[in-house]
Amino acid sequence: MNENKKETKVFVCDLDMIENISNVNAESISNWGGNEDEAKEFMEIAEQEGSVYSLAGFQNALNKEEICSLSTYIFITNNY
Repeated sequence: MNENKKETKVFVCDLDMIENISNVNAESISNWGGNEDEAKEFMEIAEQEGSVYSLAGFQNALNKEEICSLSTYIFITNNY
């Protein structure tokens, strides 16, 4: 196994949690690499709120309807 490979994480933020981050929308998130200021701020908010998941954890939470995908932005990355 490659020791340099980072785990993929899923960062989830409710829309109202990120209203103060400028230029955040579904299109901008799709283009993030993970090093942009907005991406870093988004990830920090998700970490503070306890809404950072592994891929398997995210799948489980979404399927159990613990995450409302209608009112959230989701950022998936291994660049952090």
